Amino acid sequence: GFLIHPCMYRIVRHQRGSVGIGALLTVVFLIISSLAALAIFGVYQHQRDLVVRQLGRAEAQRMALLISDQLYSVMRKGWTRAEMEDVIHHVRLRLPDYEVGVIRSEAVAKQFGDISGHAQQRRTDALVAQVLIDKKDVFEVTAGILRFGFPVIMATECLGCYSLASPGDVNGVITVGIPAEILMAPIESVVLPATQLLSGLILVLFAAVFLVLRWKVVQPIADFAVHVKNAMKLGDDARQIAAKASWTRELASLADGFNALMSEVTHSHAQLTMLSVHDALTGLHNRRHFDSCLKRALSDSKAGATAFGLLMMDLNHFKPVNDRYGHATGDALLVEVARTILSTVRAHDIAARIGGDEFVVLALGTHQELIELAERLSRAVASVSVRAEHSVVYASCSIGVASYPQDGDNATDLLKAADSSMYVNKREGKAAAAHTGSG
Repeated sequence: GFLIHPCMYRIVRHQRGSVGIGALLTVVFLIISSLAALAIFGVYQHQRDLVVRQLGRAEAQRMALLISDQLYSVMRKGWTRAEMEDVIHHVRLRLPDYEVGVIRSEAVAKQFGDISGHAQQRRTDALVAQVLIDKKDVFEVTAGILRFGFPVIMATECLGCYSLASPGDVNGVITVGIPAEILMAPIESVVLPATQLLSGLILVLFAAVFLVLRWKVVQPIADFAVHVKNAMKLGDDARQIAAKASWTRELASLADGFNALMSEVTHSHAQLTMLSVHDALTGLHNRRHFDSCLKRALSDSKAGATAFGLLMMDLNHFKPVNDRYGHATGDALLVEVARTILSTVRAHDIAARIGGDEFVVLALGTHQELIELAERLSRAVASVSVRAEHSVVYASCSIGVASYPQDGDNATDLLKAADSSMYVNKREGKAAAAHTGSG
């Protein structure tokens, strides 16, 4: 990738430093072709290694089982240690590229004598040690060798010969090592040419797509871009593009769409402005706009403006409404509560939704005036209801009041004070409800 970057840079640069669509398409073609080749090669290597591992494990396991069965057969016949070692020797002669070993366990070594190197292998060979501990097969890949360890488990019929071991113990470990390159060579001889052929076909396909796009799409789009540039230099009422007779149906349709788009720009801009400061569900102001208004109110109040405060509102028992009737009913309840808040607060107050069922009002006035507004809001919200299935869901809320500057002289302290006041109101409401119910 680093080798083609300077070339790409020279291709893409024009005299004025801009990027042409034809040059960009060429760069994209080169990048996609390179990435496709790398991806194919990476998948090929991954699949090759995976197949080699699977084949190696299966082959090593098969060899270990054959050796195990042959050793059991030899032992049943009462063969001597030398005769059993001769069996292993012949296996190694028939498979000179394989690493085959039979390592005695410590109990067997104590009873019948150890073999040179087995004690060190039991201590230093991680695969042998793992098989002796776990009493089950172990497969690993080390330095290009696929190794399989197979435990020789003592059977009941072996009790007559082994006095230091019990049925189920590991009498020894059969190891089979296969060089990965032995299995890799036949796979590469078949799969590598196929992978190269696939890469070539993909490259040809990309080249064909590149030429067609350049001829049928890039050049007409370049012509269209010139018309758009000329249209943008004109006044708002003259930004219309007349389609060429040689343009495709899609480009002509694109020109019509551009003309229609220009007439919608102003309207869309107004809508985007509204969405940037309003909550999409309720139509109230969003958290970002509220934070901006609170910051401005703090600045104005420090300069001597009218006192203000915050009313933090949280709907009571809103989660059970969602759980029982569904989120559609919950959303409908939020919309009605928001409409009620807007109709209750004064024109100069700022109402916002700052969480799922949390609302806040930034209101001008003294602490007493804020408390009176909170009471009106509480009564108004309590009158809100929506129909759900065969029931009617009613709303209620807890409201906390915090005034500037007595409850805080910055946004964080004011919000924290209003939130604490709201939870006090919520607890008092629960306590009152419990008292009424017990009475």
